[in-house]
Amino acid sequence: LTAKVVADLFNPSIYDAAMALAGFPVIEDELPRATKRLRAEDVMTPDVVALPSVSRAGDIARILGDTEHGAFPVTEGGRTGRCRYLSGLVY
Repeated sequence: LTAKVVADLFNPSIYDAAMALAGFPVIEDELPRATKRLRAEDVMTPDVVALPSVSRAGDIARILGDTEHGAFPVTEGGRTGRCRYLSGLVY
């Protein structure tokens, strides 16, 4: 284990190199400096299209066809009906 940690200080691991060559997306250990103060509202659309957790297939197909978004949150209502909770994602 110590040898691996020391080796990783000087060279990327063979697994990291293989993933980079294959083009796999990698989440870095540290965020880029410019994004440290970014909030979700800074990068997301204000017109979120959410799908209810119980829907008809035709309704979902229409929503998927009418928008250009790549993913849609699936939400469920809270007990009071005012809050909505994320229960999944369709993409």
